[in-house]
Amino acid sequence: MLHKETKSFFFCLKVDPKLAAYEDEARGLVERLKETVYETRLTSEDKIHKSMDELERVLQIEAENAAKHSPNIIEELGISYRYHTYRAIMRRAGEWQSIDLNEDLVDGMLDGTVSSVWHNFFDDFLKSELQSLIMVIRASCNATIQSIRDGAKRKPATIHTARIERLCNDICPLDMLKPARNDYLSGVRQMQRNFGGSFKELLRNKLEDHYHEVGKESGPGMFQRMKDMNEKKFSENEELYAGLVEEVMLLIRAAIDDGEEALHTALTRLYTHIERSFVYTQETNKISAETRKKMRVFLEKEYRKPLAELTTIMDGYKERNATLAKSE
Repeated sequence: MLHKETKSFFFCLKVDPKLAAYEDEARGLVERLKETVYETRLTSEDKIHKSMDELERVLQIEAENAAKHSPNIIEELGISYRYHTYRAIMRRAGEWQSIDLNEDLVDGMLDGTVSSVWHNFFDDFLKSELQSLIMVIRASCNATIQSIRDGAKRKPATIHTARIERLCNDICPLDMLKPARNDYLSGVRQMQRNFGGSFKELLRNKLEDHYHEVGKESGPGMFQRMKDMNEKKFSENEELYAGLVEEVMLLIRAAIDDGEEALHTALTRLYTHIERSFVYTQETNKISAETRKKMRVFLEKEYRKPLAELTTIMDGYKERNATLAKSE
């Protein structure tokens, strides 16, 4: 009996040729799906990066214009205010009462062409591109699932055929892709909120140490020294303003990268779901060939002697029963 049960156990682990053929075909279809989606995403990412490059280009132009105008703003500051107000502005990182030097220094950097390109990228292009990407991926997934369904019908697999048909009807790629798209856009919106629609905060952070040094001036001639320090700082300010653009583009690219990662994670889960549902239909796939081999060796080694003893006992019962039957 034990011997028969052991043989039965290993018999159930044998590969069903029909299922094996079906699995091979399904596995190939899923791999082609991954390749198709990968190429689709590359095309989409290329479009997004080109749009970001255009945004960076127009930002750099406005940053150069702001850098050219900043010396005049610094000079006007020294003319418009007396020393005690001037020092108060420096000691408060460029902002005091109704005076906001930082805002004045970045004024116009998000106006004109930049405003148009900025809003087009975040409000129109990115949303449209992601929606289009998701729809193309969904169509590819649905086509693959339909091909798997057709393959299962061509290669009848007993009870598995009905199961595969049911899973084909139940699985919905869009349910797994839409949350990733929403997370993508939510992260981008959060980045925009953190940025605040102005370079002012970024500039103030970059000038914090400079403001501190200027604000420390005191004693005779301090007003002139403060003005000289500011005029020197803004006479060669191209790197300062270029750094503002680099910093905001880093924020944008980080948000885009996080969004792409969210989409990648969703696709990985989707592929795993498809493979578990349609590819790995036999128990064989849950136990590796090496594991099955070790199990056979273990059972043959550990159960050979008990099985022989059990066989001897069973033979004894058979002989006794036969003797009893004859005597009756």
